[in-house]
Amino acid sequence: MKLVIRADDIGYSNVCNIGSFEAIDHGVVTSADIMLDTPGTVDALERLRNYPWLSIGWHTHFWGTPVLGGENVPTLFDPARDGFRTDLDASDISFDEALAECRAQMELCVKILGRAPDVGGSMVSTDTPFGRALAQVHEEYLIVTDYM
Repeated sequence: MKLVIRADDIGYSNVCNIGSFEAIDHGVVTSADIMLDTPGTVDALERLRNYPWLSIGWHTHFWGTPVLGGENVPTLFDPARDGFRTDLDASDISFDEALAECRAQMELCVKILGRAPDVGGSMVSTDTPFGRALAQVHEEYLIVTDYM
């Protein structure tokens, strides 16, 4: 039997990364889910390069701010929150904007980490524009997911 211990929300902030990387350094963690739109993303990706054996997952909740900037993806952006909308499963989301943002997040990951995540997933239905964009980027980057 094998036990998988996943560190979730890596990249949420630099401070949150500290605990995750302590667990990784002590051999507890075998899998890490990275948030690619939050303040600690770059710190997390730079540090994850030192752990090539870890399985990396793409945490696709989109809680932070768009990599492309809110002005470039206005249907995804909520100015009142200064971040992503909380209803990304809405039908008025632009597929093209969602696709561009998802690709930008992957490009950031590949640029810094040197590879795309191994696995991903989302609680957003592929019947929505955002869900279709996520599914397409998972396919483009060969990221294993449960809705491919």
